[in-house]
Amino acid sequence: ITFDMMKGIGILLVIIGHLAHGYGLSPIIYVFHMPLFFIVSGYFYKPKQPLVLFKRDVKLLLLPYALVAFFILLYGAIIALVNHDVSKFTYWCSSAMNVRLPEASVGPLWFMLAMFWCRMVYNLLNIYLLKNVVKREKILLEVVISLLVFVVTIKCVPVKYNFCCFVVGLSSMFFYMIGHVAKLADLHISKISSVLFVLLGFYCLYLSYDDVEMAGMRYDCLPVNVFAAVSVTYFIYLLCARYKDLKIGKGLAWLGRFSIAVFCIHTLMYRVVPLDRVTKIFIPSGNELFISGSVTLLHIVLSILFCLFVERVRIMRAVFSIK
Repeated sequence: ITFDMMKGIGILLVIIGHLAHGYGLSPIIYVFHMPLFFIVSGYFYKPKQPLVLFKRDVKLLLLPYALVAFFILLYGAIIALVNHDVSKFTYWCSSAMNVRLPEASVGPLWFMLAMFWCRMVYNLLNIYLLKNVVKREKILLEVVISLLVFVVTIKCVPVKYNFCCFVVGLSSMFFYMIGHVAKLADLHISKISSVLFVLLGFYCLYLSYDDVEMAGMRYDCLPVNVFAAVSVTYFIYLLCARYKDLKIGKGLAWLGRFSIAVFCIHTLMYRVVPLDRVTKIFIPSGNELFISGSVTLLHIVLSILFCLFVERVRIMRAVFSIK
């Protein structure tokens, strides 16, 4: 439940980060909210046969992605027909395939493609390269290899080559590795060390303001940005572990279990449905901060309603792999 809560908080931050621009929160949230998902996923990684993992992740990640991409392409086709402009459709084709970032983007769905490639490559690394390595050396090699791939992709590979988010998936493997190594090493941090770690992390978060865009592989100060992401993720873990028995904790955990469904419905609303314009119709005299907050709240409410719908419809549970 602790990790489901973390995902619940993470998915709320995704929505807030995209929509609450008027509050100046996005440049802070972007530093740590997506690394959180990779760290949590890496914590539960276990080596699997490549074909088994491929089939599982096609169902878990690529099927929902393809479903949303279909509606995005349909929307692009309609806009192209209405405007008699084929470029409107080709833009959304690029957007659906996430050929280039940030010029053409499907919003939060880049994460699903990146997570798919991250898991595939990391699993191949563990299955074939590190299969017979002893635990201590394995941890060291995983850190070194993931860090090397991270630095090379960030510093040397232009974002225009990020076809289907493969390159972002390689760079994200570093955060995935952190979660896996934390589990392998069975880390236990004292209270004093935890406090110092978190305080230093929040200072790094302050220094990282507007420094990070994980989808675009932008880390303006790499060591500080990474430390901030890991430290704040650890802080969220501590909060969730402490308050997991409260009613709000159970609610966040429920939302976290539906995080893929929320990614999908939020993307459709974020990229296709102009909720900000609709809100301005009903609140024409509202200021930008109020409009931004109203749209963000509306996205959260509609996402929760969609999760309730998914929970009650068998075919939707199958699409989003909800047990």
